[in-house]
Amino acid sequence: MTLKRIWIGSVGPFLFDDAETYKDDPTMVHKGIRSEGPLSLDDSDVEMGRSGSDMTFKDPSAGTKTLSQLGSAIQADGLLGRTLRHSYLDITDGSVTGIGVQLVSRWNGNSAGPVVNIEKGGSSGGFSLDASGGVVTIDDTNISGDAVTVMTNISINGTSVAVVVQPSISSGDIVLSFTSLLGVAVDLSLLVNTGNLRIDLLYIASA
Repeated sequence: MTLKRIWIGSVGPFLFDDAETYKDDPTMVHKGIRSEGPLSLDDSDVEMGRSGSDMTFKDPSAGTKTLSQLGSAIQADGLLGRTLRHSYLDITDGSVTGIGVQLVSRWNGNSAGPVVNIEKGGSSGGFSLDASGGVVTIDDTNISGDAVTVMTNISINGTSVAVVVQPSISSGDIVLSFTSLLGVAVDLSLLVNTGNLRIDLLYIASA
């Protein structure tokens, strides 16, 4: 077994008080435990004197995370810092060629809006509607971090037309493409003239 040198205290191998410095260097007063290699605590009764929210670790992909965040990490693609979120998107009648939108959190989700009108081919408040009127994008500015994956369900369809929503992710944005049951694109600006749509979003975000 290879032994490692460990410092306990500000700059080891000595323990310093808060007010003391090492060789008159005011920057070397930080307390803690440092190892010149992998550090293993084999005693099952070892206790840390700080809470999980105070202890931080650095991960190459997720950056600095607290122990509490590491303990609650979602086991998905192996990356740390993922968060499960649930929101819904209301799509309402706007102008003759536009729609209104609002994102509302159901559980640990994001909220944005309401935006009373987005014209086809336009954007507002972190939402956009493509030129055909069939694709709504929720920009990552309305999401904590970037969206990683998303599942959707149409929970309210107040229109007289059966529609399908196909979700996808583009550069951290949530993209919702609406079609008929036959896969033909629909124009939401016309569809919601007769009733609203509500889309539930269950998604994993990077923060």
